[in-house]
Amino acid sequence: MIAIPSIDIYNNHVVRLFKGNFNKVTEYAGAPLEYALCFKNCDVKRMHLIDLNGAKDGGTHNFDIIKEIIEKTHLELEVGGGIRSLERVSDLLQLGVNYIIIGTLALKNYKMTRQIVEAYPGKIILALDCYGSKIAIEGWQEKTTLDIVEVLNLYKGLPIESILYTDIDRDGTLEGYNIESLKNICNVTDIPVIASGGFRDLRDIKGLMQLPNIKGFIIGKAYYEKKINIIEIMEYINNDQTG
Repeated sequence: MIAIPSIDIYNNHVVRLFKGNFNKVTEYAGAPLEYALCFKNCDVKRMHLIDLNGAKDGGTHNFDIIKEIIEKTHLELEVGGGIRSLERVSDLLQLGVNYIIIGTLALKNYKMTRQIVEAYPGKIILALDCYGSKIAIEGWQEKTTLDIVEVLNLYKGLPIESILYTDIDRDGTLEGYNIESLKNICNVTDIPVIASGGFRDLRDIKGLMQLPNIKGFIIGKAYYEKKINIIEIMEYINNDQTG
């Protein structure tokens, strides 16, 4: 299992949203690169970066910031936010991004998403952002009637790198992961699952370790609010996997 610290970028700043609400934004001092370098120095191997401007309007934003982070950290990088075309996926992969996170497109255009997944096997992360069992799209601003199990069945058998499951009602709350929902998801898919939304401390890691098929977990607000120490998290995971 891997720890994946997150950098959410909005209007060139590092921010966190509360339950995905763009009207409840907390901005943190320091450039995105500063945080990425800090993660690198903490022996983090993989980082999660979301372009919130892109997620909100579907445009291309923060390309230069992503490029700078790749060139100066060499971290394994997964990127999402407004990625809704084969061309955008290709551009980011050519830039050096390791994994592409697709959410809205996967719900709106199955044919194109399948084309992307098959063109880049093992490079695409399917983001399922949920209110309860129902999926939200367009930067979490639009709720759908689609059930998460329906979507998992739709993409069954495709060479998807992982499922990124976010419980929107937990995101940014520091209340801990929704372990019961994660358990249900892990039981209905063979695709590795990444947990997101509400990470607080080691209790969440211990809960995840009881589940099958968990690949990793996203760390966000707990780090920025100084609730956890990344080095301690990395040591805990490494000791568990080696011991």
